[in-house]
Amino acid sequence: MKTKLQNKTCPTGLKKLLAVTALCLIGMSNVNAQCTANFTSTTGVAGNVNFTSTSTGTNATTTYYWDFGDGNIFYGVNNPLASHTYSYNATFSVMLIIQDSIGAACTSSITKTLTVSNAACLGTASFANWQGAGGLVNFISTSTGIAPNSTYWWYFGDGTNQNTGTNNFTTHTYTVGGTYNAILVITNTLTACNYSVAQSLSVSIVTCSLNANYSFTNGLAGNVNFASTSTGTTINTNYYWNFGDGFGGNGAITSHTYTNNGSYNVLLTVTDSTGLSCTDTITKVVNISNAPCFANPSFYIQKDSLNLFTWKAFPIFPVNVLTASWSWGDGTSTTGLYPSHTYSAAGWYNICLSMTVTCGASNTLCILSNIFKMQSPASGMVYINVINQAAGVNSLSKETDKLNLYPNPNNGEFKLEISGVNANSNDIEISVYNLLGEKVYTTKHELINGSLSSNINLNEIPNGAYFIKAITSGKTYTVKTIINR
Repeated sequence: MKTKLQNKTCPTGLKKLLAVTALCLIGMSNVNAQCTANFTSTTGVAGNVNFTSTSTGTNATTTYYWDFGDGNIFYGVNNPLASHTYSYNATFSVMLIIQDSIGAACTSSITKTLTVSNAACLGTASFANWQGAGGLVNFISTSTGIAPNSTYWWYFGDGTNQNTGTNNFTTHTYTVGGTYNAILVITNTLTACNYSVAQSLSVSIVTCSLNANYSFTNGLAGNVNFASTSTGTTINTNYYWNFGDGFGGNGAITSHTYTNNGSYNVLLTVTDSTGLSCTDTITKVVNISNAPCFANPSFYIQKDSLNLFTWKAFPIFPVNVLTASWSWGDGTSTTGLYPSHTYSAAGWYNICLSMTVTCGASNTLCILSNIFKMQSPASGMVYINVINQAAGVNSLSKETDKLNLYPNPNNGEFKLEISGVNANSNDIEISVYNLLGEKVYTTKHELINGSLSSNINLNEIPNGAYFIKAITSGKTYTVKTIINR
């Protein structure tokens, strides 16, 4: 589910930014006492609800962020009114956040429950499918406006059917090739909303004969030439390369220049023309000893979602890092890759990371950061911890059975499944980071019985390697994906 902004025309990138801004403010209430968020609502016909801010301490620069509780948000500057049409009946948690133009002098939020009982069942049923080898077909609901806890029935067109409960995906193996009329039926006894859709699909029973392999030749200044020697390929075969340093490429023949010496695990993935039905991979180690000497420090800073007084810094160190030191912007510094620091008060600090690599190069990166607390007053100690992301990912290895992303690599559209989360968890935040540590996408989903199954669409994000992080109930689940179109 992509976050949507309603009733406002703006570029897609701005929509995501505003959605991120609104969601990041969740939990911040009465940062300064001069403003207080509040609102009333009036229910109309067919699920339409009108909202009116009754907040105090607002002014002509106040921005109103509305989270309607069904995955949709709306914002307006100096506009205390909002309207939204719900597509199904339920009780929703509606949040209003008010914030002035500079984002610090006044921020306040309030959440109220709203029960909708006259929605017109505006959802739309749809599903996507793709084939694997041996007659296997994957089915995923792409329906919109569907209430949580709806039941999914799948009719495969070959005389068999399956009830997947609240899981909106399934697989089915056809034993005979041909054309089938598959049907998805979605029901919900609580909302009395029912939907169905039929789709014709052609099934081919094929055997995967791809066998991935490649050769490589080291050139000058860290350059390496790669050539696929895979068998079972055709003119429609796709080639995806992961060079092991966060970059990727495609094509049967390609090259890549490494900027640091070291050993890299290079992955080649070959797929058939659909990119899904037949896939094989191979990984080889490439040793680089003649790369040019660069030191490119990189880090990003993020508020700890579980602690009102703590921040986290996430550095990205190359494999040949020798030393690092952190200047905290308050006149103090710390030597080491992953230190911690305590500020005597919240405020703006110019945080700098200086790094030296084994080949002799040095460089410094500084980021001016607002290290605030989600609690008044702003004075008092604030903490920042530098996090070893590699260790964090490794420590989550026992959780890998709970997080599944496919296809991987992909073209920016993939399925994300999470299961086995604490049943008391109500929602989960999905964020996407590039290799520079920049958050390029975020959204929030409702967990159902500790599980999530959602389609993620990153069509506007450039090709490359990304970390997908899912955060809920104090736990972080991380998976890496390659986007290659």
